[in-house]
Amino acid sequence: MLLFCKSKFVTASLVVALGVTAHGFAGTKSSLLPASVGYELIRTDHPNNVHVLKFDRSDPSLELEMGFPFGRRNFPSRQHATTIADLHDAPPETEVLGAINASFFGSGIDIIGNLATGGHYIQTPDAGRNWPVFTRYDDGGMGIQLNPALQERRLRFSDASTTDIDILNGIRQQNTLVLYTTDWGPSTTTTADGVEVILEGVNYPSRPGKWLSGTVTAIRTGADSRNNPIPAQGAVLSARDDRATVLLNNVSVGDTVSWRFRLADQNYNNARMMVDGAGWIVRDGEPATSTWNFGAGFMGRHPRTAIAWNDSHGYLVVIDGRSTESVGMSFVEMAEFFIDELGATEAVNLDGGGSSTMVIGGEMVNSPSGGIQRALSNVIMLTRGGRAEPLGVETDTFPASGRELPWDDKFTPNHVEPFEPASPGGDGHVMVVHDPTGGFETVRIGNRWDRDYFVEAWIYTEYRPDADGTERVGIFARDRGNGAFDAPRYGNGNNYILAFDSHDGGIIAGKVLDGETTNWLETPVTLEESGWNLFRIVCDGETISYHLNDEEILSHHDTTFTHGRAGIGYHGRFSSTTLEKGTRVGGFRWGAVPLAGNAWKLH
Repeated sequence: MLLFCKSKFVTASLVVALGVTAHGFAGTKSSLLPASVGYELIRTDHPNNVHVLKFDRSDPSLELEMGFPFGRRNFPSRQHATTIADLHDAPPETEVLGAINASFFGSGIDIIGNLATGGHYIQTPDAGRNWPVFTRYDDGGMGIQLNPALQERRLRFSDASTTDIDILNGIRQQNTLVLYTTDWGPSTTTTADGVEVILEGVNYPSRPGKWLSGTVTAIRTGADSRNNPIPAQGAVLSARDDRATVLLNNVSVGDTVSWRFRLADQNYNNARMMVDGAGWIVRDGEPATSTWNFGAGFMGRHPRTAIAWNDSHGYLVVIDGRSTESVGMSFVEMAEFFIDELGATEAVNLDGGGSSTMVIGGEMVNSPSGGIQRALSNVIMLTRGGRAEPLGVETDTFPASGRELPWDDKFTPNHVEPFEPASPGGDGHVMVVHDPTGGFETVRIGNRWDRDYFVEAWIYTEYRPDADGTERVGIFARDRGNGAFDAPRYGNGNNYILAFDSHDGGIIAGKVLDGETTNWLETPVTLEESGWNLFRIVCDGETISYHLNDEEILSHHDTTFTHGRAGIGYHGRFSSTTLEKGTRVGGFRWGAVPLAGNAWKLH
């Protein structure tokens, strides 16, 4: 278990980590927290009881996720933190190790600010509210920004005309157009007549800055427009009054419609979990006093809930209050504690008061100020991911019917299209990895904790020495999480890469670290004829090997990336996007190592 270093700030400490149990992968409550997680009750001289759940940020199996009552954003009533945590605890796929209360909330289902979990953007920011937004990114990074502006919430029809979406996952009001995603619940729960457009085949997850699309399978009007089911892999566009007319005039069954919610910072495309706080407590290792634009009463001593972190660890913190045993902390006292005791460089204050609750292993460990648990609108959970079965071998041949694996597109839907010449063993269809707005795109698969595996794909390498620019096409492995391929932006490329450059036919077999590409090939390898080539990367411990058309071209010892997702990347650099063709993929396979003999062969 993780232990904490003490400072003069603490008068006494009770280390109870070894006595706390959590749900194990076998579904019991008898196993201890993993070695990368520790719980401690710290007694300070205010006096205060501070409950700290500390986790090692280098453990790829640990994640921060949001839980809602009844498992959905449109919950019928609020629930206790213990109930919500237990509802989301589903080992071995997802084990809830601990949980704290999260957002500030109002009456009914009202929750203040941005909401996202599992890479799904669920709720947009409140206009005019300059509160700090905590974000956990796909690569495990964490950050705070003051209320990022919502720059786009566009709905695009099949003829390329557009309109705005008024509400994402909220109560449909007069003259509004609402998008309901699968996070909302099983149905829209609308009660007034309007129009509801049923969409299927949505390319989730729905991150900010990413275009999603769905096929219109039904258009419901009149009494049939109320409370329609939301398909399991779909969404519903729902509108009333003039906004209903806009929908009816622009959609037909069989159409493909697209939408995008975009925040000001492009890195929000990498957001996995988002929640609004009230109070940026620590910034760059110092009290963030310049952002404390709250009344003295709010910033005084109260029970508190917070998230804090430094380069190595994250901390979920609950401070009991409003009693003689534990008086609570002010903003100033929180900042001092986080900096001096935890060594935190960043911290954000979440909802507190009677809501402040910490759950470990399914049981409440703190003492709420009201004497009992308060029913909550959501919680933040520290979870551990796992697989019910070992990583097997999965294949996508990209048939005419579409993609066969659960691909995660970065910016746009990457469709299956006809292409000649057909790839070896293919049916004349390929997946084209390309954002038509230009420049860069990836698709990913797997989990952040995947370690030893091979990834291979048939890539069409088009030699274009006379083109005005170049495009880089290829595959990547052990990506840290943001799926940025070789880019020095979008969170920076961080992975092992096997790629082809169209301007000179050169092969890159190496790594990308913070957007800087290193080619480990000492003798250049080139492909100066256009055609299909089989690319493969094998990650086996610290040995990373690269194969071209079933021949090993490099084996390298490296410890930079120990785990991460696999995928396919594209990066075009041309004077005009009309010159870009994208990465054309004729077949894909990935799975556990080792494989022997011709078991490697995709064809």
